[in-house]
Parts: sequence; structure tokens; C-alpha cells
Amino acid sequence: MGCRKITYHEQEPLSENWKIFVDGIEKNASGSKICKDYYAGGSIMPGRNSNPGSYRYGGAGGQESDAEITGSFGNHYTAEHWMYDSRLMRRWNVDPVDKPWESSYATFSNNPVYFVDPSGANPDNYLIKSDGNIEVERTDDKTDNFKYQGSDGTVTDLGTFSKNGNGLIGLPSSHNQGGAQFTYTGSTGENYISGEAMAGLLGALKSTGITDLRLNHWSNSDGTSPSPSSSHKDGTVGDLRPLRKDKSGSPVLVSNSQFDKTRNSTLITAFKKFGWTSVLSEKSGGYITPGTTHYNKSRHNNHFHIQKYKPKLTVVSELSIGSFEQSKNHSATKTPAIITNSSGSSGFSGSSWFSLPDFNISWGGFIR
Repeated sequence: MGCRKITYHEQEPLSENWKIFVDGIEKNASGSKICKDYYAGGSIMPGRNSNPGSYRYGGAGGQESDAEITGSFGNHYTAEHWMYDSRLMRRWNVDPVDKPWESSYATFSNNPVYFVDPSGANPDNYLIKSDGNIEVERTDDKTDNFKYQGSDGTVTDLGTFSKNGNGLIGLPSSHNQGGAQFTYTGSTGENYISGEAMAGLLGALKSTGITDLRLNHWSNSDGTSPSPSSSHKDGTVGDLRPLRKDKSGSPVLVSNSQFDKTRNSTLITAFKKFGWTSVLSEKSGGYITPGTTHYNKSRHNNHFHIQKYKPKLTVVSELSIGSFEQSKNHSATKTPAIITNSSGSSGFSGSSWFSLPDFNISWGGFIR
């Protein structure tokens, strides 16, 4: 996002005898063509553009420019999940992907040089570490990938999941990959979880080796809470069935002899390690699972309610395991754009933001 350093030379403005070269291919750049330079957030630089309104896309990753509010192109952009002010780099609506560590109105994780967000939803890659820390790499695809790094540095792929238009993952009926295994037994349509929460869930399961966990009731597909509950919001709050000694996955009450106190204590410790700061349960026969809070306004003797998700999450430009699946932080390749006149003198040099017909160039820039 944004312009890299551009060197200007004392040349005449764009005219019919100017040429643009991209990857050695020569193209005409007449005065009727479009040329735009952008600030980092996507707003057009005054005096460094030509016919900016002739093509309505560009700016931050190719979103559509909207001149209705200010009368000027490049000040506001709109995409599938947002409309934002490119001068302030702030969106006007709440981000559909809940990020407790970041303002709901922030764009590009406040770093448009590294990150693009074509739809306004930010699918990601995650590296879940054995100590409870989570790295996330913002990408421009429509899937989330999860990897786990053990204390010895070994990295295991835990799976890739698709997101819906609200940035939430639909929990599958069952999952078993890389040592992270669970079954979803709740109602259809109440199985949506955020990418950050999925990272915490997979991290807790991988770190403990628990394979018989049953999940119930998370969020609706739009992030709202399924009725009659009002707390299962944003894909970060969910219910877990307690673990049994026979590992069958069947329902069990805290008071039942099959309730596995040791493994349930381990499970709750792991979920807290990976970000959930509150777990509701119910005291029965004088016993309550360590790390949980007694709650009996509605019955919680048959499930754990995990909430208040605050992960130790760091946004990075590239996961620390190295080059994983090729970084997808940029929407186009870093291709130098050089404009010369007919005598061969350079008019512009370096990687820059242009929107000219028939080209793709440079640093997230868009030429068309």
C-alpha cells in the first residue's frame, strides 16, 4: 500500500510521446490515460495525478472510489464489508471481524504498507505457539490457515478453513488434523467461530492431546447470539461438553462418576492459556472445576461456557516460521514502473502507484 520513493526529473507533463515500461514492455501513456499517485491509505496526491475520475477503482488494493460525499475521487472507498476514509484510514462501519486488540474502525491493522484488505474482512494465517502466544499474518484470500509450533520448534499444520462474508468460520461436524481433534454437536447455524477463537481452540486441543471434546452452541453466521442466549456473540463465546473418563463424548453432569476431574481441569487450564479469561461452570456436591466460576442462573452443570476472549495475539507481516506458502500481503508484485519520453529520459522511476490501462504493477498498485 502506498508509494515507494519516486524520483522526478525535469520533463514535460504526460503527452502522446511519453511511454511507460513495465517488465520491459512499452506502452503509450497519452494525456487521455489515467495516472494516479497515492498516499499510504489510498488518498490521491494533489498535483501527482491525471484524470483520476476516469477510472473509479484503485487506491487501497483496488477498491471502488466514491466521490459522492466530498466530490473528489480518492477520499473515500467502498468494498464488500466497509466504506472508509482514505485520508484518516478509518472505516465508517464496525469491522465484521472482531479484534479485541484493535479498534473496530481501524483499517489495514494500521499498517497499509504491509497489509491489504480487499473485502474489508481480513482472512488470515495463524501460527499458534505452545506458550499460548498467537501470530497472525493478514492475507487477501478467503481462507484461514492454522499452524502450531511446539516448544521444540516443530511446526504442524492443523488445517485450513473457509470464512463466510462476515469473517466467521463455520465449525465442521468433526475435525481431526495434526493432533487437533473435535466434534461439533450443537444446532445447525449456531456453529460460527472467529478466526482468532479458532486459533485458541486448536491450540488448546493440540497442546493437551485431548481428542474427545464436543462443542455446542457458538454464534450465528452474522456473529449474533443464538436465542435464547444473548452472550454467544462475535464467534468468540461458546459451550463445551465436559470430558468423561470413558472418553465417549456423551453428555455428563459434574456430579456424575464419569465426570473426569483431572482432564477437565487440564482442559480449562489450556483454554485460559490460549485466551479465554472466563469460564462458567456449576458447583455440584461441593466440587467445582478449578479455573471456572460458579453460575446457576441457568444450568451450567452439564457444560463449560467459555467467554471474554483476550488472546496474546501479534499481527506480523510474515509468520516467524519463515516463508510459509509465500507471503500474500501484497495484492500485486513489486514491479518497477518507469515512464520515459520518446528521447529515453526517465519521467518517473521506482515502484509507484499508477492506474493506467492494461497493466498490473508494483507494491499493491493497480494499473488498468
